[in-house]
Amino acid sequence: MSLIELLVALVIASLGLLTLVGLQAASLRYTRVTERRAVATLLADDLMERIRANTTGAQDLSHYAYVATFSSQATAPALPNPSCNIQTATCTLPELAADDLVRWRLAVPRLLPEGAVLTKVSADPNDATRQWLDLWIAWRDPVLGASAGVDLRPAGECPDELQVDSSADATVRCLSWRMQR
Repeated sequence: MSLIELLVALVIASLGLLTLVGLQAASLRYTRVTERRAVATLLADDLMERIRANTTGAQDLSHYAYVATFSSQATAPALPNPSCNIQTATCTLPELAADDLVRWRLAVPRLLPEGAVLTKVSADPNDATRQWLDLWIAWRDPVLGASAGVDLRPAGECPDELQVDSSADATVRCLSWRMQR
């Protein structure tokens, strides 16, 4: 084997290794995105279970409505008074709903970077006795910003009420769910 053949083989092997390193980096990036989506799904499930456990709250979803912009949720909410998280508490069911919502809102930014929420209640257009709870969870995902200028977020992913400017901030990710009562 000549020296030229050896150098060509070395260049080809180096390109192959660089490609593998790039694939590994992309794999790690998408793993983080998937992990955050899974955490958001678990948080949404947590709120829905809290609503189901509150028998009156499950009847009237309006106690779980919360609308605020993404940037306004940077500060943690204060716990309601009285706190319904102890056995000796005598809370009404709307107070329990308020306590559930605040405790859940506290968990979101703890588990997701700059996590924020939006919950809206609407009437079922086909049945006035039914309600829908539309739930969005948003978070800042630095992985999206590190994607070499590629916007991985679909247009219209975040609701208008969160006031996330998709052209100015492509690192905010939103997921939505709908619960029917």
